[in-house]
Amino acid sequence: TAAVNLTQNIISGVPRLGMDLGVIQSGKVFLKAAGDIKLAVTQKKIAEASLREDERKFLTDMFREGWGQAALVTEMRGKLQGPARQVLGKAARVMGFPMEMAERYNRMSLGLAAFRAARDGAITNARTLRELGLEAGEKATSDVAKQFAEGVVNDAHFVYGKGNRPGFLRGTSAGKVMSTAYTFRSFSHNLLSMWRWMLTEGDREGKKAFGFSLLAMTMLGGIGSLPLYGALAALLRQLFGEDILGLGVRKTLPKGMRDLVMYGAPSALGVDIGGSIGMDLPVVDRLRINQSLTGQLGTGIGELVGIPFAMLEDLTGAVDALRSGRPDRAIETVSPTFLKNVISSMRLAREGQTTVSGAPINVPGEKGPRKLTTGEAVAKGLGFQPVSSSKAWDIHRSLEEIKSFRNQKQEELANRYVAAMRKKDNREMVRIRDEARLWNRKAVLDRRPEMKIDLDRAVKARKQTRQPMKQRVARSSRARPTNYILDNTPVVG
Repeated sequence: TAAVNLTQNIISGVPRLGMDLGVIQSGKVFLKAAGDIKLAVTQKKIAEASLREDERKFLTDMFREGWGQAALVTEMRGKLQGPARQVLGKAARVMGFPMEMAERYNRMSLGLAAFRAARDGAITNARTLRELGLEAGEKATSDVAKQFAEGVVNDAHFVYGKGNRPGFLRGTSAGKVMSTAYTFRSFSHNLLSMWRWMLTEGDREGKKAFGFSLLAMTMLGGIGSLPLYGALAALLRQLFGEDILGLGVRKTLPKGMRDLVMYGAPSALGVDIGGSIGMDLPVVDRLRINQSLTGQLGTGIGELVGIPFAMLEDLTGAVDALRSGRPDRAIETVSPTFLKNVISSMRLAREGQTTVSGAPINVPGEKGPRKLTTGEAVAKGLGFQPVSSSKAWDIHRSLEEIKSFRNQKQEELANRYVAAMRKKDNREMVRIRDEARLWNRKAVLDRRPEMKIDLDRAVKARKQTRQPMKQRVARSSRARPTNYILDNTPVVG
């Protein structure tokens, strides 16, 4: 989380400052400020020469006034309730320390960059100059520079707290229930709001800043991190039975570039942070057209509830693991994330990826469970997703959605065929069989045998009468009753 948080200035901080300085100049000023803040922490004597007295005073004011501190982490800790609040608060403070330091560093480095830009007369945006009462090239006083910097920091790193939540989350009983879930969605909501503001009120520089922000997100997380990409890719797979977007990347780019485009620059180190940077919206990001309406609603409500629903899923997974004779997997499932990562990395390196029941999981063409290398296991233990795991999951998800596309077509043809049989419409029956043959012929020509459908088998399944489970009781009065469940395996008792 700390490493991902450090990307926020690249995605939102530099583009926001770039609205007033130009993106290139904004990047230069920010890099210098970030380096000086780092020196102030690691080498204080050298930092004294790089930070002026007015800058040190500005940073001290930032920290004391709160907008230079870890606002998001503080907001999350404030959600802790109940008699164990004090103990949980201390635990959250320890576990959230890396994230807290990253957020402070983000805010102070961007704030220093904005303060210097205003003080040195580098602001070029006419609207901002009018609001600050400055002329082009005029150097701002420390107070005016501080005012400008506070606005930039709050725009790029957002203001957290009850007063900045959507109206329906304030004051109502339902809002109070949903406010905890919103805490973990607030970054996405705030970033989308900033983008909307850039596009609607930022003039030409605002549109440039928006474009740079999207570009930065793509470079760090790959195209899979772009807003709605996951939902769009899934929808296309379920509508056309093919991974259109992924196939386009594989066909147009050389092998060495594919991972960089799909998973971003960190993929060169073997890790993928796109899942954390990504901006898919709740409900929409798991849209499945092959699910029933009730299934869609259940998944959607769970996504909106957020953490409480995820905890319930973890508990259910732990129960399944215990029933399968895997208490170690049950412990892994319910462990805190930082501990779960370590346990999971050791298991994936030692025994490989399997289902709870022990069935091996791997990409097509490979035998046995997929195992992590030593380097990938270390990265996984530190909380980073290995690129190989992201690839395996993407392949699995794509195949499942393509399979559902095939099954949906098979079910559609079978239903139409049975309906035609009932009406004794021989012409329609022949037409449906011809359609099935054309479908299978195309699957053969495309070298996709997994897409072939078995119309006769599907029709036979439709015609079978469904019956409830039967129970047989031994007739002998001396024998104990025996139940036969589903597969005719006797269960005595």
